[in-house]
Amino acid sequence: MICSAKKVNLMRIFFLVISLCAVAFPSTVFFQDCAPPPIVFNSKSGNIFSPEQEMYLGDAVMERVEKDYRVMDDAAVNAYLQAIGERIIKHLPASGIRYRFVVADLPDTNAYAFPGGRIMVTRKLISFVRSEDELAAVIGHELGHATVHHGAIDMSRYFKQILNVSSVGDRRDVFEKYNRYLEAFRTKRVNTSDDHENNQQLEADKIGVFAVYAAGYDPNAMTSFWKRLTDAKKVSFWGSVFGERRPADKRLGEMISAVKNIPTPCIDKLASSTKSDFDKWKGFVINYSGLGAKESLVGLTRRQTLVPLRSDIQHLRFSPDGQYVLAQDASTVSVVKREPFSVVFRVEVEDAFPAIFSPDSQSLVVYNRNLRVQKWNISDQKLISTNEIALPGGGYWQTRISPVGNYVACYKFNADLIVYDVVSGEEVFKQKDFYLPSYWEVFWWDLMKDYYDGGEYPALNIEFSPDGKYFIAGKRTFGRDLFGNFMREQTVAVDLSTRQKISIGENVKKLLLTSMDFIGSNKVIGQYGSDAKKSGVFTFPDGERLAQFELSGSNFLAGYSGDLITVRPVAGAAVGLFDLNQKKFLLGNAKSAMDVYDKTFVAEKRDGEIGLFNAETRENIASVALPPSPFGYLRTGELSADGNWLVVSERSRGAAWDLRTGERKVHIRAFKGSYITPDAMVYSDFPKQGKSERSIAVMDLKNSTVNPLGDMASDANIRQMGRYLLVRKPLKEKKEKTEKEEDKKKVPFSEEAREKALPDKEMLMELRDVKTGTLLWQREFLKERPSVVINSVHDSMVLGWALNSDAAKQIINNNPALKAKREKMGDKDGDQLIELIDPKTGEIKGDFLLETGEGSFRPEYLTLAGDYLLVNDNRNRILVFSSATGDLITRFFGNYAAASPATKRIAIENSPGRVTIFDIVTGAEITKLSFIHPVSMIQFTGEGQGLFVLTSDQTAYTFDTAKFKAVD
Repeated sequence: MICSAKKVNLMRIFFLVISLCAVAFPSTVFFQDCAPPPIVFNSKSGNIFSPEQEMYLGDAVMERVEKDYRVMDDAAVNAYLQAIGERIIKHLPASGIRYRFVVADLPDTNAYAFPGGRIMVTRKLISFVRSEDELAAVIGHELGHATVHHGAIDMSRYFKQILNVSSVGDRRDVFEKYNRYLEAFRTKRVNTSDDHENNQQLEADKIGVFAVYAAGYDPNAMTSFWKRLTDAKKVSFWGSVFGERRPADKRLGEMISAVKNIPTPCIDKLASSTKSDFDKWKGFVINYSGLGAKESLVGLTRRQTLVPLRSDIQHLRFSPDGQYVLAQDASTVSVVKREPFSVVFRVEVEDAFPAIFSPDSQSLVVYNRNLRVQKWNISDQKLISTNEIALPGGGYWQTRISPVGNYVACYKFNADLIVYDVVSGEEVFKQKDFYLPSYWEVFWWDLMKDYYDGGEYPALNIEFSPDGKYFIAGKRTFGRDLFGNFMREQTVAVDLSTRQKISIGENVKKLLLTSMDFIGSNKVIGQYGSDAKKSGVFTFPDGERLAQFELSGSNFLAGYSGDLITVRPVAGAAVGLFDLNQKKFLLGNAKSAMDVYDKTFVAEKRDGEIGLFNAETRENIASVALPPSPFGYLRTGELSADGNWLVVSERSRGAAWDLRTGERKVHIRAFKGSYITPDAMVYSDFPKQGKSERSIAVMDLKNSTVNPLGDMASDANIRQMGRYLLVRKPLKEKKEKTEKEEDKKKVPFSEEAREKALPDKEMLMELRDVKTGTLLWQREFLKERPSVVINSVHDSMVLGWALNSDAAKQIINNNPALKAKREKMGDKDGDQLIELIDPKTGEIKGDFLLETGEGSFRPEYLTLAGDYLLVNDNRNRILVFSSATGDLITRFFGNYAAASPATKRIAIENSPGRVTIFDIVTGAEITKLSFIHPVSMIQFTGEGQGLFVLTSDQTAYTFDTAKFKAVD
């Protein structure tokens, strides 16, 4: 929730029940001379901000939210939006505000008005509107709020009641007080009357809607937009009299009546090219990719393109004609020609679901989490079309695109199951409350959806037939739903050519409630409920059995040709290749990405290439290396102290480079944790994979070799953190041990095969040297176990406890200074005890108390860097404290930072690709760096004389910090 911004719910947009009907203010009064209606209610509000100060406040709010809101900072994107706003602003009362408009890539069909004239419109709303007139109506509503200073008025109330602040000063003072508000907004409750909110809506709509109409925009466009957004419909007079209308319907009727009151002379005329210009801009925004930034690299001394690290392939699929293969990883989709086996072209994607080929094999269809659907022509390697489906009224659990790419099915958070037409965005089929999940299911789905590609959870079985004619969905579970009803079996089948439901046979329902897929348009295969022996092939839709065999799995995918299918998962493998004729598995594969066409299957090889294989002999027919793709999620990244060597691991693969040449010295499976010694040896934790046990291995970068040092095979919880192994286990295990400490020191890497659940209390924590396994120190925790952060760059360690925990109370009671401070603070939820540790010896270097304003902010990551403790919080801020006194020194907006204690500098990325270097003590800005790709890693080198930046396109940059200077 953005408490400092006026977040406008478009379901309440244009609150015209009072405003345009203007019962208290007849329209003829304020329309006579085309002047905007006067500000009445809010003219006497307690606004402590001048227009200039309010714009400072808007800057602060935007710095806090722009990363999460994914602001598209490109003039080519925002200029058209700004032009619409400027036409409307001419008809608004003077406010002293400079209005600024931006597009944000949020998955919401919405718009936002922030203090200081900051208007944000989401890309999904731009996709949803059908004309510039509709978009202008939305912008006018937002401008109504901005013109009447609602954001500043609300923030004035918060400042007065929470901070006891009745005035603000310059930009620095506004930023400081806004940060204080973020740190205290939970400490007091600020009440707002219903009348105040309604009056704000009245004033904003009255002013904003007048300006939209006066700017020459079609008033009927507003009503059409409102109708589609709220599903409002006109009803008969008698229906209105007897109350057969919802609030949205009532507002729609009042809007239609109100537009008749606007005098024609007050309306501007727009250029005739508006429609074509708008459509062109809308298409540009929907298709837009990239950060929009111009490169600015002050002090650059070296730019090195690395020999790429290849991400794991997540999805492989033959084209229907068998002539192409698509290979998809976390950030790209590559189209590969089968003969000769070679890459045709690739498409960079973001948050994408599995791509598909069109039925004629001439096009590639890609869609993502925002339900943006793109179609690419394969022979021309050009984008054919882009459409984005808007979802008014909330998000979704699960989606599926039809094989033809013309429909998207969506199971929404509100339990509705809807099939959308991709081009028009209209609902082709809708079943309200298709499946109402239980409280437990909602909790579990929400917890697990981030672990699935694209952030959605496969809650239902959803399928389209290969020709896109039929859509089916099903779900079975046991328990009670949100209303206490016992769960039921729920299925639906739809003929999309008629948009009508159809009946399906009981055998098909049995598969649909378990797991199934189509084999052609009139056959299905799947697991027959809990009895896998009765699985087989059935006709669709009647369900006549054609074949029976034992088969189980959660996903079945038939090849476009032949009698082989892939099944996921199978015993001992992520995917298996099943022969429908022989009714048996031919082979299994450790990686899930696989597809088959006749007797040929495609899979990823160990070296990262993809290969074609004979399904009967397993012979490798052909192989191809895919082009490099951007980094995905980095498990670990380590830079050597001299800045010459870099080690990185993604989820599936890792690599090491010589940064002087860009040469990739090691390319290996994924690892967790890494430590580079001065002689270019890398110690890393390699998880268990297949028959290989978890172990610490050493990579010799100079000789490009990798050798395991020993297995970790006990039940402790162990994690590599730079040069250390953090070992945690129940304290009782220590008391039960019989071997001597000297014996334990001689057995390195014997601590675990996997991480075990930690006890809340009575835990033993050890720190060991990762190179030798030697025990450095150990400590018992009889009370609550602490959170632990070890920073390898600064060789530091931080422990943390909730301040009201027994462990914290025990530590505080033994320290008079801490005890006095705690008594002054009180015992409030969210506050923490922080303990600073020397990781080499276990010596406690200091303790201090972190106050969070009763949970107004939450610390998420702590870094001890020399004399400074950096706290990353959930408000997109980095707070810098003195490690000696615990005093707050400075605050910065951002989520990722690197610090140089020697030079007192801090480098912060606040929005993708934008890095700002500040003085860590004064907060003064030193310089800005701008990259055309997001930043994956930042680190100062030496004693702060150098800065290293790694971007997602696998390019390494080195800067001389002495050459940093202020840039415009």
